[in-house]
Parts: sequence; structure tokens; C-alpha cells
Amino acid sequence: ILVDTVWALSYLTDGGNEQIQMVIDSGVVPLLVEFLVEQNVIPPFCNLLSVKDSQVVQVVLDGLKNILIMAGDEASTIAEIIEECGGLCSSVSLLLLHLSFWFTLGMSLKNRHP
Repeated sequence: ILVDTVWALSYLTDGGNEQIQMVIDSGVVPLLVEFLVEQNVIPPFCNLLSVKDSQVVQVVLDGLKNILIMAGDEASTIAEIIEECGGLCSSVSLLLLHLSFWFTLGMSLKNRHP
């Protein structure tokens, strides 16, 4: 059921902006997010934060953000699930790595062009 639900959402939103907006306007997205959370998809989703593909990590971070936005009153419960499965630690580690990269790059440029 879970795989079919995700595929259905993928097919429904595979069109242009109008088709995506129709899916959003239908009110089905919050129901699908709720269903996916009930199916315990957050821990494996958080596990994807450890892959070495920046595009995958960005999609996961965006997805977690959107899940929290759609969660409404349940956002704190979902945030706890994310924290329990290490998603928060992974996100903070990624942020620190990102900041370190930009700091190193900035210092390198500064040293080249004083």
C-alpha cells in the first residue's frame, strides 16, 4: 500500500503547475503525509541524510520541512520522531559541514586576493 501511495502521488504531480495545484487544492496531500507518517517512513527518510549525494540530502531536508509544515498540530510529535531517529543530528552535522566549506572557500579567496 505504501509504495502504491507514493507512486500515485508521484503520478498525480507529474504534470504541469496546474495539475500540481489541483492535487494541492483537492486536500489529498495532508492525508497522504499523515498516512506516510503513520507508516513510519520518517526514520528511513532520515537515514537518507547520511548519503554522500547532495541532491538526495537536499530533497530529504525539503521533504522533512514540508512534512513538518503539513503536520499542523502534530508538528512537535513529528519533530520528536525526527530527533529520535537522528535526523536532527544529521541535519546539524550537514549544516556545520556546509558552513565549514564556505568558510574555507572564503578564506582561500581572501588569501589569493588580499
